Amino acid sequence: MITPFTKIARFILINIEKAFFIRTDSIKSEHDCTELQEIVRSALDKGKRLIFLSYEVNPFESVKLYNHLDRGLKKGNNPRVVVPKELYPNFYNQPAAVNFCSFGIRAPKSTKENPNYGVIGMGHILNVKQFLAWNLCCPLGSNNPSTQSGGTDSGLTSEGVGAFEAFLAGDRIAHANAQWKIYNDVAENTTFGLFPNQHIGAFEVNWPQKFIRDGLVSSKFAQLNEDNLEDTGSSILGKNFKRFDFQGEELPNYLLNPRLQEQLGEAAYNEGCAKLERFFWETLGDYLNPMVDVDHSTNHMEMDPDLRNWIIEFRQ
Repeated sequence: MITPFTKIARFILINIEKAFFIRTDSIKSEHDCTELQEIVRSALDKGKRLIFLSYEVNPFESVKLYNHLDRGLKKGNNPRVVVPKELYPNFYNQPAAVNFCSFGIRAPKSTKENPNYGVIGMGHILNVKQFLAWNLCCPLGSNNPSTQSGGTDSGLTSEGVGAFEAFLAGDRIAHANAQWKIYNDVAENTTFGLFPNQHIGAFEVNWPQKFIRDGLVSSKFAQLNEDNLEDTGSSILGKNFKRFDFQGEELPNYLLNPRLQEQLGEAAYNEGCAKLERFFWETLGDYLNPMVDVDHSTNHMEMDPDLRNWIIEFRQ
């Protein structure tokens, strides 16, 4: 879209939700996500009605966000809370032009002894085709509470086009075509990022994207200089940062480039990349087969010929 602010093609976004459907499995104690816990606590104190899913609740007691049912119980593996967005202070509810888009993945622990696909550094910069591949394949990621399987490899299953395929009423190819057009339209004026959570190689982490996001903003995106980026050697991981400063401190290079970790190393890193690439090769191939039924959404509409040619080229 050509924005009235810049006269160039950029995403224009506005939040039209009435409430947020918030996953809370990462909240283990009163010290986790204190802002959300305070919003919920204040709302309940004021008599507001909220919806809690998969929670342990005692009569006449206030709900605590860390009291969700144990993950071992089949009925309680995906706790959520629905919070009306007006409860958030200073919520921005106007159209906004966006020049940075990112994709996040739950990454498993990856080591020399147990190589896996958790080989994504603290922040990667993708080209538009790589970013499109992530949005078409959308791996669930490791230890995702939306899945019932527990193995670390189980995360390499696809949520389908745009991560919303399970909710589609129409043809998945129509949405794939739309994403191809939209991302290519804005590519010249948009930076695309990839961020892991849970693990970076052998190290357990939380949500490291906040360091990269805030560091980029405070440096006015100067750290995106091509001289500060290096190729990962992977067809879908783009480039990682050579160095990155956050509030005057340089982030460890082994978190920016996991192959530098002694616990992981080059060979296990390459094996993890290969596992990811196999997943993308197989998942993108489903888009080429008109008979494939993914979550009951079949490929009936004709695919954009440029998108088809790119998928074929990517899989060669």
